Amino acid sequence: MYLLQVIGSQPSQGTVYALLQLNLANGVLFIVTSAFIGFKEKYVRSISAYETVRELLDTDLLTGLPNRQRLHEVMNTAISEQRTFALLFIDLDGFKLINDTLGHVIGDRALQETSRRLQKLEDQHYFAGRLSGDEFVVLVFDDPTKASQIAQTLLTDLARPIVAEGHIVHLTASIGMSVYPDDGSDSQQLIQHADSAMYTVKTFGKNGIRRFELATDSAIERLKQIEHALTQALTCQQFHLVYQPICSLDDGVVRKLETLLRWTHPTLGPVSAAEFIPIAETNGQIIPLGEWALRAACQQAREWIDRTGLAVTVSVNVSPLQFTQVNFVNQVRQALGDARLPASALEIELTESAVMRRLEVVKASLHELQRLGVRIAIDDFGTGYSSLAYLRDLPINCIKIDQTFIHDLSTPRRAPQFALALIEAVIGIASTLSLQVVAEGIETQKQLDMLRDLGCDLGQGYFLCPRWQRTLPSKPSWPQPCFHQEAAPRPLIKRVLRSSEWADIVQFIQ
Repeated sequence: MYLLQVIGSQPSQGTVYALLQLNLANGVLFIVTSAFIGFKEKYVRSISAYETVRELLDTDLLTGLPNRQRLHEVMNTAISEQRTFALLFIDLDGFKLINDTLGHVIGDRALQETSRRLQKLEDQHYFAGRLSGDEFVVLVFDDPTKASQIAQTLLTDLARPIVAEGHIVHLTASIGMSVYPDDGSDSQQLIQHADSAMYTVKTFGKNGIRRFELATDSAIERLKQIEHALTQALTCQQFHLVYQPICSLDDGVVRKLETLLRWTHPTLGPVSAAEFIPIAETNGQIIPLGEWALRAACQQAREWIDRTGLAVTVSVNVSPLQFTQVNFVNQVRQALGDARLPASALEIELTESAVMRRLEVVKASLHELQRLGVRIAIDDFGTGYSSLAYLRDLPINCIKIDQTFIHDLSTPRRAPQFALALIEAVIGIASTLSLQVVAEGIETQKQLDMLRDLGCDLGQGYFLCPRWQRTLPSKPSWPQPCFHQEAAPRPLIKRVLRSSEWADIVQFIQ
């Protein structure tokens, strides 16, 4: 309106131009201001949304505690600032039982109540978070002695009953502790060491506290490493089979080959079967592992038969857990069929504990295997139940005397006649029942001579050195290892053959 009045009074052109410029500037300022206000509001909303998302990413949704990612961030910050702190690794004892018996809803309520009790600690000196499942971590930015006191307080507090959905839940906790920088140089190592200390607490009764000690907890760490690596070992083709000859004690002729499972890990190196087999049996991995070993042994035996024309017999160890599976006999049948291997070329080795587990199921499976033509051997005889009834009632073809009894022949724990009497009794019973006898762990000439005099059929061990003869036999037979005859024999390395090595060795006798 003011601009129209000015134009009506006929002002100079300069005045009109100035007024137009002023109004144009006001319009631009209004547009810019409106855009800025809109951008500011949008920016504030985006910052708020980012912070919300970031908070969600750093928070465990069930308990509201900081999650694993946030815990690592806090620890890494403290490590970069060279701040000393203690890490308490908390695992609830018996939580799986709560989930299995009362259900996951009750389990979730128990976890939420546990988190609420941990949150009571939170101030500038403490930081609590949830790793996963029933595992929690509390960081104590204080003297390690104070951390032990806090751990004891938590142990008492977490043992108080929890009321969840009308149920009273009783839980305790096992707590492992590690300290930066004494027990680790990074967050992952500190968690790993505290976890190992916690695992030791669980091993020796639970509901306790322990600080990591390298001398005692390193073995636990190795077991956990093996357990983790074992989950991928079969998929990554890290296992292989080796074969140990079982020889006749009369003439040294190789009658069978025992299949032995070996594992070589890319970083752990060769892992002893004594380490990984118990773990595999505990977590159930022995079932697919045993099935693979069975199929691989049958395929190898078929290859040897095709190469040599000899009646190769392979003996495969089967774990109790694998043998009691309802489809085990079908696995054997399929392995034989896929390899085109006659059933008589396969022997299944079972321990006494496997035979006595679910006896009726085992008995039925053994009779099915017998009808197939598969032979059955009892391994480590004398160390388990040693029931004469199952020798009489079950379709068993062979018993293998445990190496501890063979060792007693030359280095007796009691008078030598005790070992002689026991072995003689076993051989006598086996002879009466028409069972074949194998002596395990033959290491000396004395042991060999005594077993031969007692009438033992077959043997295996360090002393039976397979020096394969390179002369072509006059008729098809096993290549014969010679016995060591030196007066003072030096220790012999146990000779175990890989599949490829055996295939190469038998080429010269075709």
